[in-house]
Amino acid sequence: MVSVSKYIIDTSAMLSQKSDEQYRRTVYRSLWNKIDEMVQGHEIVTCSETASEVQDDDIKKWMAVQGMQVLPIDDEVQDNVREIVTTVNNAFLIATAKKYGLTVITEESVNSPRKIPMTCQKMDIKCMNLLGFMEENGMAL
Repeated sequence: MVSVSKYIIDTSAMLSQKSDEQYRRTVYRSLWNKIDEMVQGHEIVTCSETASEVQDDDIKKWMAVQGMQVLPIDDEVQDNVREIVTTVNNAFLIATAKKYGLTVITEESVNSPRKIPMTCQKMDIKCMNLLGFMEENGMAL
């Protein structure tokens, strides 16, 4: 369950597999095959707030087919949210990462103080984009 989890994925990273996005599945097959494998093995998870944020039917289907583990929002996550909420919109994702010691995967800009990467940096939570994920996992195209 959560004990094998290493990463928590944001909506922006999930959407990037779409055919009109930067890391489209048709080009980055090995990346998405690895992500599929890690989602199936619960190494990559998401939180209930992020899951409910996904509006794209293809991504919802992908999450279901892969068996995406969705971590609940509990009292500890809520406490973490109160600490974060003044800085960023995705407080639940970051709060869940903090509780479980997960690395956040996002495609949000690293240059904006109200985006996930900057907030993670301030809170000493590891955060990376998909390219960083590929590098950390020894993936090459």
